[in-house]
Amino acid sequence: MSVPPHQRQVSLRGASAREITRDALLEKVSHERELRSYLRRAAAAALFIQRVWRRYSELKKVSVQLREEWEELIDRHKSSMTAKWISDKVLRPFLFFITRLSWFYQKDDLKLANSASCCFTILLSSINSSDPEKNFCLLSIGAQEERSTWQYQAKKLITLCFAILAECNFSKLGGATEKTIQLTALTMRLSISLTDSKTWKALNSENLREADVPVRKLIAFLASGRSSTYSCIRRYMTKLNTNKQTEKPIAPTDDSLLITASAVTLAL
Repeated sequence: MSVPPHQRQVSLRGASAREITRDALLEKVSHERELRSYLRRAAAAALFIQRVWRRYSELKKVSVQLREEWEELIDRHKSSMTAKWISDKVLRPFLFFITRLSWFYQKDDLKLANSASCCFTILLSSINSSDPEKNFCLLSIGAQEERSTWQYQAKKLITLCFAILAECNFSKLGGATEKTIQLTALTMRLSISLTDSKTWKALNSENLREADVPVRKLIAFLASGRSSTYSCIRRYMTKLNTNKQTEKPIAPTDDSLLITASAVTLAL
């Protein structure tokens, strides 16, 4: 009487080895193949994680070093900053290290908050300057390269400003939180200035209309999903409503009013 193929036994390593069925052997081989495949994927994943972590660690070191060099540079040139110098020497490194160090995820980092306050104060002072050579926003109507750079940096600044707004919380106590509130007030002033060419002191009646073009592009970016404007404002408003129902705000009334009014204005 013949035995069905799937029930036939296979001899391994001679007569002394235990005989198993063909199906059991195929299942064992398949399991070992899956195990080897899993181990290969696990090894590849471990190498990838190590590469990402090393890259993150190196970027963080470079960013911290760049911030320290940036602060020294700012201290040496506070009295003589042209618009082009601000774009190249202030904003370019600042936007690099501030996004790598992710200030708005490290809310208690006063060093980053101080760096951001310093940068925004420089920008606001520049925008309020009546000297065309020193007014940062006049780069938006300069040469083509200057226009492109201004638009890119303005978008990055707006995104950062609203990320900071989303983390503002009036109900918490502490030096870092108070610094955040002061910084948020600065970010709202800067956001309003960047999106309103009438606040650019160095503009005249001849180039006022020309300045409306980059401003409209920036406002269009604000209204798009890429800037996360509305989600950040919603997070801020949600915490603001919660604060009113629980604790007395610690922020000065002027700062609170400025931040809220500016956020609503930009949302509209």
